[in-house]
Amino acid sequence: MKLVSLPLALLAAAIFVEPLHAQEIVGTSAAPAEDPTDDDAASEGGVDGFFAIGPGMVPSYDGSKKYELIPLMIADVEWKGLALEVRGLGARLDLLGNSPVQVGPVFNFRGKRNSDKDGNGRVKLLNDVDSAMEVGGYIGYRFGGNQYGAGEIEFDLSLVKDVSDGHDGLLGTAQVSYAAHRSRKLFVNLDAQ
Repeated sequence: MKLVSLPLALLAAAIFVEPLHAQEIVGTSAAPAEDPTDDDAASEGGVDGFFAIGPGMVPSYDGSKKYELIPLMIADVEWKGLALEVRGLGARLDLLGNSPVQVGPVFNFRGKRNSDKDGNGRVKLLNDVDSAMEVGGYIGYRFGGNQYGAGEIEFDLSLVKDVSDGHDGLLGTAQVSYAAHRSRKLFVNLDAQ
């Protein structure tokens, strides 16, 4: 499902961005608090990343010219060599963490298509499709970028299967991403599927 962000959605999401940090507890005493701008939090076993929430717009169904408002969640969280990435209504877990090769499970929610309500022309002749929960995997490769990942280019392929009897199908997706800007407080990605 393509995610189309409006300037207002980007602004709202940027307002609610919060970096994540954690400290480990050893025995019964807590480790000394670290500086929240410390870039080594993830390498020491703590949680590092960010979480943002705001409004988003998606097509009513793939290829539709009508759009729906959805809750937009964006997160990149690293912990003990695992990297969780949440974008809109989908998530994936990179089991190899900071490796240039990426591999792991994918979870995605795909909205329904009500052909009479959402469609026009030939689309109204198609059968309705229920909402679907899709589960599968992905493999990717990334290269370039600075310490935060700015300038990084990533290619990946994913394959998901409907597990909720929404469309009973299998969906493959190829994607390329460019990290135009990344810092501790802001990132801008350009993605094409």
